[in-house]
Amino acid sequence: MNTPKPINAKPICPKCGYDQSGEIATWESSCPVDGRCPECGLAFAWADVMDPARTALWWYVEHASSTLGIIKRSAGTLRRLALPWVFWRLVGFESAVRLKVLGVWAVMLMIGVHLLVSIPAGMGFWHVASIRYYGSLGNLYQNAGFKGLLMPVINALGSPFIDVGVSYRTGELTLFSGFSSDGVMRDAFLTTFPFIGMTLLWMIVLLVMPTTRRRAKIRSAHVLRAGLISAMTIFFAFELSRGAHGLDMFASKGVFVGFAWERALTESMIPIMMIWVLVFWASAIRVGWKIRPSGLLISMGSIASLLGGFAIYYVMSMYFDWM
Repeated sequence: MNTPKPINAKPICPKCGYDQSGEIATWESSCPVDGRCPECGLAFAWADVMDPARTALWWYVEHASSTLGIIKRSAGTLRRLALPWVFWRLVGFESAVRLKVLGVWAVMLMIGVHLLVSIPAGMGFWHVASIRYYGSLGNLYQNAGFKGLLMPVINALGSPFIDVGVSYRTGELTLFSGFSSDGVMRDAFLTTFPFIGMTLLWMIVLLVMPTTRRRAKIRSAHVLRAGLISAMTIFFAFELSRGAHGLDMFASKGVFVGFAWERALTESMIPIMMIWVLVFWASAIRVGWKIRPSGLLISMGSIASLLGGFAIYYVMSMYFDWM
């Protein structure tokens, strides 16, 4: 197993980031085993402060040292994130923060999910297009050649941002529109806005309010780590709507007729995801960062998060209706 290299050049407190060089300068003949930060009071092992790689978690993507390591640790990370209190009980102050690696994982995960969701999305878009214009893939290939077969692939990967057609006469691909006329773009984007507001408001509460920061004595890197993970729900909500709409279009032509996939999935999964965001931040505060007392902060943060999410959703839904 690869072990990541130490992150910090200076011996800093894992919690508040206070430089411990002054404490080290007071040592005379030997290095003590344990220490305590004079700024925030966190107790730690000096070996962990001097070499943060000692606290690396074998299952956590943020502590992987290679792309392959990120892939191998994805399942374990996602499994623990499903129960936020379990995740934060394991990922505490002592766990080195590597936002760049976490960002790489987020991009890789989004690409993988997008490719997976493109299957039902492509099935739906092709089924509608085949009935209306092309008849079958064989007929499309016979009339437009290999370029014709690219059309359903591009539409599956690019929906709802692009809508590509193919000319029987020339075999050329044509971009019809960047916006879907049946509201796919609108619905997909509207599902994301509650999660944008919820994540943004939580980060504002923890990063901008000086009283909160002084009481918590946590580094901004810890909040940014939580914010990056929480923000991934924005993308998941978008992909959920995109895939569900593809299933709806596929079902409308003879498969599970009468079952509204998009409505069923969004109305069941979106509330669950919103609850997960609230539990995730509450667990970060109480379990991961051990802020005490935490009841009022969690309550106020949760209320602000929900209000912010619904406010952004309401404003943007009115904007889309106006358009």
